[in-house]
Amino acid sequence: MAAQRIAENGVAQDLNDCVRASFPLIYIESAEEVRVELAVQEIAKRRNMKLYFWGVSRGFVDADDQVVEATTDPVDALRKVAEGMKTEEPAEPGATPKPKGQLFVLRDFHRYLDDPVVARWLRDLAVTLRSVDRNLIILSPVYKVPAELEKDFALLQWPLPSRPQIDNILGALLSGVPSGVRDGAFADARPQVVEALTGLTSTEVENIAAKCLVQQGAFKVAPLLAAKKEIVRKSGVLEFSEASTSLDDVGGLDLLKAWLVRKRRAFSDEARAFGIDVPRGVLIVGMPGGGKTLCAKAISAAWGTPLVRMDFARLLGSLVGESEGKLLQAIKTIESVAPAVLLIDEIEKSVAGAGSDLSGVSTRMLGTLLQWLNDKTSPVFVVATANQIESLPPELLRKGRFDELWFVDLPNRVEREAIFATHLRKRRRDPTGFDLKVLAEQSNNLVGAEIEQVVIEGLGAAFDESRELTQADLERCIREVVPLAVTMKGRITALREWANGRARPASTPEATAQAERTGRALDLDRN
Repeated sequence: MAAQRIAENGVAQDLNDCVRASFPLIYIESAEEVRVELAVQEIAKRRNMKLYFWGVSRGFVDADDQVVEATTDPVDALRKVAEGMKTEEPAEPGATPKPKGQLFVLRDFHRYLDDPVVARWLRDLAVTLRSVDRNLIILSPVYKVPAELEKDFALLQWPLPSRPQIDNILGALLSGVPSGVRDGAFADARPQVVEALTGLTSTEVENIAAKCLVQQGAFKVAPLLAAKKEIVRKSGVLEFSEASTSLDDVGGLDLLKAWLVRKRRAFSDEARAFGIDVPRGVLIVGMPGGGKTLCAKAISAAWGTPLVRMDFARLLGSLVGESEGKLLQAIKTIESVAPAVLLIDEIEKSVAGAGSDLSGVSTRMLGTLLQWLNDKTSPVFVVATANQIESLPPELLRKGRFDELWFVDLPNRVEREAIFATHLRKRRRDPTGFDLKVLAEQSNNLVGAEIEQVVIEGLGAAFDESRELTQADLERCIREVVPLAVTMKGRITALREWANGRARPASTPEATAQAERTGRALDLDRN
C-alpha cells in the first residue's frame, strides 16, 4: 500500500536510539499501526533483531505474519516476553547470523495496564529486559499509562504524515490508475491538494484521495476539505468551524482589525526571509457579546486559513496523563494543518483551577499549553478570548505567549451605527432606509450580540404581521432589552479599570472622543 513507500525520519530515529540504548519499555502513541510497524520492521532488520507482534486475536506472530505462539492472555504474553522466544541456530557456517536480540510489539495493550498483575509484570520487565537484549513496545492510538508505570516507559508520539509524505501517497495512488486519469488528476494545484490533506493519517489520506478520484475524476480541494473536516470532527478533540465572516462584517474594533490586516503578510515566506517571526496570536478581553469570537472567524476568512476550535472539556480523560496526551495530540493536529487560526473561546474556563486542583490535571494541561505558546514556530495564529480576566493565571498574560492583549469595550455610538448596518445588510435590508443615528442613540450600552438580537426580534415581529421591517420595530425592541452592561455593571467597571494601561483598546480613541463630543459617550451611570 502507499504507506509502505513513505520514509520516516525524526521519530523513527528516536525509536532506533531507544532500542540501541536498551530501553526495556517503549510506548508509541499512534493510530497508524501499519505505518509505525513498517518503521519498526526496518529498525529490527537493520539491527538484526528478531521481531514479534502480539494481539489479543492471534497471540504472537512474526514479521511474516505467521503465528509463533498462540497465547492471547496478556499476562501469559508478558511471561513469554520475559522468557524470550526460542530461535533456531544457523544451519551452517555461511548462514545468516543469529539475531542479536528480540523486539516485541504489543498491539492495543493499553487496555490491560490497569490490571495490577499486568502492571507488576511490566515493572519487573523494566528491570530484567535490559540485561537480556530485549525491548518491549506498546503500540496504542491513545496514551493511557497508570501513575505507577509512567517512569518506566519511554514515550514516543508518532507524527502525522508530512507534506512530502502526503505527496508520496498521492503519487503511489496514481501509479495504479490509467494514464489518462493520471495526467489530469490534479484539477487544483498539487501543493493546494497536499495542503488540504494535512492533519490526517496516511490511511485517511489514501481513502479520502481515492474516494475523491472516483467521485470527481480528479483531486479537488473543496471535496477533500469537506471530507477532512468530517474526519477531524469525529476525533472529538478538535472542531473545524466555518469561517464565512469577513472583517467588514465586524462592526467597529477598527484598531484591532487594522492590526490584523497588517499581520497577514507576516505569515509569508517573504516575512521569514526578512527576519520576522511567525505571529503567535492575540488574547482578546471584553464582556460577552462584544464580537471577540466573531473576530476569530473573520481572521480565518480574511487570511484564507482553516479555523479550528479547541474545547478543553473534550480533552479531559479519566486516567493519569490521558488529558495531557489528548492536548498534545490536538496540538500536533493543529500544527499539521497550519497555517491555521486556532480559537480557544473563553479560555478562563479552560484553565480555571490550575494550581489548586488536587489531581493536578488542570495545572499540567496549562503548563503544556503555555510551553507550546512560548515555543511554537509553526504558523498557527492563536485567538484566545476571555470575559473574566481575574480568572486568568498571570503566566498566561506575560509577553511572549501572545503578540498583543486587546480590550473590547462596549461599542460607542459610531460603532453601534456600523453594527446595525452590518446586521441589516446581512438580512437583506438596506441600512439607508433606517435612521441609524437614532438607533445608535437609543441602543446605548448594548453590545454587538444584543444589537443583532434587536434586528432579529424586529424582523420576527414584522414577519408575524405580514409586513416589512420598520424603524419603529427596531426602536421598540431596543427598549425591551435589558443590557448586560446594566446587569453586569460592577464587572464591566472592574474590567475597564484593569484594562487601562494593560491592554490595547480595540477601538480608536478618536471614535470614542467623537461619540463623547456629540453627547453619546458610554456612560453606565445613566442607567
